[in-house]
Amino acid sequence: MATFLTTRGTISELEKIINNAVDGVALISPFIKIPDSLFQNLKAADQRGVRISIVYGKSQLEPETSKRLTELRNARLYFLENLHAKCYFNERSMVITSLNLYDSSEVNNREMGVLVTKQEDEAVYNGAIRESGMIIALADRCDLSAQVAKQKKARLRKQRGINEPEGTWRRGPSNVFSAFFGRNNAFCIGCRTKIDFDEYRPYCVACYAKWAHDNWQEAKYCHECGRESITTINKPRCRSCYGEASK
Repeated sequence: MATFLTTRGTISELEKIINNAVDGVALISPFIKIPDSLFQNLKAADQRGVRISIVYGKSQLEPETSKRLTELRNARLYFLENLHAKCYFNERSMVITSLNLYDSSEVNNREMGVLVTKQEDEAVYNGAIRESGMIIALADRCDLSAQVAKQKKARLRKQRGINEPEGTWRRGPSNVFSAFFGRNNAFCIGCRTKIDFDEYRPYCVACYAKWAHDNWQEAKYCHECGRESITTINKPRCRSCYGEASK
């Protein structure tokens, strides 16, 4: 049965979600500036081998936040410009809330949330998992190391009196294939629908949502050439295409 949460209750359950995660944890919030206590929990989860997915939106991360996130070896960061949802979950429980993953929210704001569990609220939990999978599928994957380097370069340019023109940061294509050949240049490994080439997200939106829900989706096509092949989300290309890429 769902449980109502106050601001303090939301933070408490969020800590439990991170600390009790075994396989993975997802943090979906438009604004991210992770409080120190929660970041320490994330570091501990990362050291346990927990997969961490973070989705944010609206604007670029602050340099300090970007730099801290590079400490998480098992973290993947995504950006979705029109994101407004706030949802945090592991494989067993989830908090849907008004609380952003922002350090000042806990102190300055009055927030509300609802705790649901897969065991007691399966329909709600699974519905939110499907929508979260859709959000991740639509989001752009971010290269944290490149983002930190770019921010460092911008600071140096500013110190030297060289102004960066406004609007230089954009959501870019996720890889060089999208940059040069446009859309629909690869294939979903589950249904062979044409999609952008992205070896980190080789499913179409529908197949990815199923994979996010069941943590499994049949893969039988090469992501790059579309030929029938035994593939997985971690190895989405056939042997021939892997061989070409390594030359």
